[in-house]
Amino acid sequence: MRALFLLPALLLLPACGGIGGDLAGGDFSPVQGFFGGPFIVFSNQAIDCMDLWWVNKNYDEDEVPWDQSFDILQITFNNADVVEGTFDVSGVSPVSAARLIGEGDTFDIDDVSSGLLIIDKVKENSKVSGEAELQLGSGIISGSFSVGHCVNLSSAY
Repeated sequence: MRALFLLPALLLLPACGGIGGDLAGGDFSPVQGFFGGPFIVFSNQAIDCMDLWWVNKNYDEDEVPWDQSFDILQITFNNADVVEGTFDVSGVSPVSAARLIGEGDTFDIDDVSSGLLIIDKVKENSKVSGEAELQLGSGIISGSFSVGHCVNLSSAY
C-alpha cells in the first residue's frame, strides 16, 4: 500500500534528463531538461546529456553550434553556477535566457526580453527545481520545472 503513495512522487522526478513540472508556452513544450555549471537547458526534443557539449555562454548567429536539429531554451547564470534565488531576467541581470533553434545551416537566437526565474532548490550534481516566466519574441514560456544534472554542461565553459 505504501508503494502506491510513492508512485505519484516518483513520476515528478526527472529521469535521465526528463523534466518534471509544467514549463511550456507558445510552441515550446520541453521533453528534456538538464543543468550543470552555469546552465539550465530545456529541449523540445529528446536529447542526451552527451550531446550538450556545444552549449556555451556566447553564440554567433552566423555559426551553427551543432550539426543536428535542435530547439533549446537555455538559461545562463553569467557569473556563477546555478544558485538558489529569485532573478529578474531582463536588462543587466546576473541571469540571461534565450531560445536557440538550429536546423541545417540556419541558427536563430530569440533572447528573453523580460521575465522572472525562481530557483527553489539546487542539489549539487543531482537536481535543480524552480519556476520561470520568460517573455520571448515567440511568446511567454512559464511554469515549474525539475531537471537532473548533466556533467557535459559543467564542463562546457
